[in-house]
Amino acid sequence: MLSIGKGNESRIYKTTDAGKNWLLEYTEQNPKAFLDCMAFWDATHGIVVGDPLDGKPELLTTSDSGAHWTPLQSNTTPPAKNGEGSPAIGTCIATYTEEKGRKGNWQAWFVTENASRVFHTDDSGKTWTASETPLVIGLNQGVFSIAVVDADRLVIVGGETTITRTWRSQIPPTVTTAARLGKRAATVPRDTAGVSRLCRTRPVPPCSRLDQPEQTTRLIEERTGSR
Repeated sequence: MLSIGKGNESRIYKTTDAGKNWLLEYTEQNPKAFLDCMAFWDATHGIVVGDPLDGKPELLTTSDSGAHWTPLQSNTTPPAKNGEGSPAIGTCIATYTEEKGRKGNWQAWFVTENASRVFHTDDSGKTWTASETPLVIGLNQGVFSIAVVDADRLVIVGGETTITRTWRSQIPPTVTTAARLGKRAATVPRDTAGVSRLCRTRPVPPCSRLDQPEQTTRLIEERTGSR
């Protein structure tokens, strides 16, 4: 469990008895740090993202089910833009691995606000790239949440925190082919103009507009089973 806050208020706890008892496994020591989100590839390997330190997002990984957390050093992590950071809402990072996939191919994505970007690794965090999205950019604006359907389909949600309504959308048949042309596909429900868009996260092309709210629900449910 990730407890967010500035500096040593950012902490990671672990339970092995269904929540009856919790152990404090990690306390952030940098007073400027702020951890935001956590996700796991499997029961053993996980990753945490935090606000930028020294110009780059803070990243931590574990390989022992969360008992120990180590800073992830990567010279390829793109520098953060002015004011850019991940939203501390618990769903700003997502992971994916094929069944029986090798660790070297494990993927992760995390999103940012105030810049509206998606960061991506396909080698367990050794190398990273960042893709622009068509969502609004500004104070308290950007990408807030991400979910993974499979290695080729992602869902991101964002806009402006004061007016955005989150809803799920399904890639319509008329644009599915266009989505698969890119290495990654993303459905972006409702920016602040009230328009949903389909676009590739890398490279970023002009996006197809999805103006029908009734194109709903199954994209996330395929992966998460949620309704």
